[in-house]
Amino acid sequence: MTESIKVGGDIISFCSRCQLSLAHILVSLGPDSLPAKVICKTCKAEHRHKVAKKASVKKAKTARKSKGTTSARKLKKEESVQMNLERWTRLVSEKTPIKYSVRTLFKQSDVVDHSSFGIGLVESLMEDDKINVLFRTESKVLVHNK
Repeated sequence: MTESIKVGGDIISFCSRCQLSLAHILVSLGPDSLPAKVICKTCKAEHRHKVAKKASVKKAKTARKSKGTTSARKLKKEESVQMNLERWTRLVSEKTPIKYSVRTLFKQSDVVDHSSFGIGLVESLMEDDKINVLFRTESKVLVHNK
């Protein structure tokens, strides 16, 4: 595992801002030559390295057996979030992103490239000058067509 880990290289880590296991850039190694700090390639947040989320999904399945329905609901929610993420990824990858500007007119199903929030999908037109955009981790109301 440690033979391919080097500063500046890619590593899968759990991002606390995105709430997903994503590709990160390794910034520093700890004294034991294990990953210490990483930068998320999606949201650009710098944080300490956290093991990819797959390990905690296994814990949730184990907990479900001992705790009953509470963990089962949590697991079902995680599966639903994963399905929505896969659907979002598929829809976003089908179109070329349009650089976001307040002056640009967007329509439903357009893919937006926002400088702060990243890539998003226009879910709906709210008013003449507002759109509801679904980004990877949240939905935002943005102004357009000004």
